[in-house]
Formats: sequence, C-alpha cells, structure tokens
Amino acid sequence: MKSYLSVKQVVQRLNGAISVKLVYKLAARGLLRSNRATGKLLIEEDSLVELMEGSARAPPPPEEPSPPVRKRGRPRGEPVKLDLW
Repeated sequence: MKSYLSVKQVVQRLNGAISVKLVYKLAARGLLRSNRATGKLLIEEDSLVELMEGSARAPPPPEEPSPPVRKRGRPRGEPVKLDLW
C-alpha cells in the first residue's frame, strides 16, 4: 500500500527547506505524484524520495526564456488616414 504525506508533512520532513507553496507547484508540474482526498493534497512518499535522490544527481533544468516585451500603444509605421467626410 502506498503511503501519503500531507503538504505540511512534506515541509516538515525537509526541515522547512521548501515552502508549502513550492510543494503545491511541484505537484502541479508533475514532479511530485499526488492525490486529492477530502480536499487535501496528498503527496506519495516514494515520489518525494525519488525527487530528492534525483535532484542530488541531476543538474538544474535550464531556465525558460522570458517572452518578448511588447511595446505599448499602436505599432508605428505609416500614419493612419481617417475619412471623416
């Protein structure tokens, strides 16, 4: 039978090295296998062990490039002609 940990137990198990918010993010990304029961997010204990063992061996993932900055206002180019009459 699989054993599960609550989000708070995961943080306690790691001596507060990560936040509750990060546990939720890791579960959302699929890095921690999880299950929702009675409205609580439960993390598979084996998944936490695998993540910790894998993070010690694997290099950090490359950062995603940020999206290009969009200039405000309308694009500049030819002037806009308006026929009012």
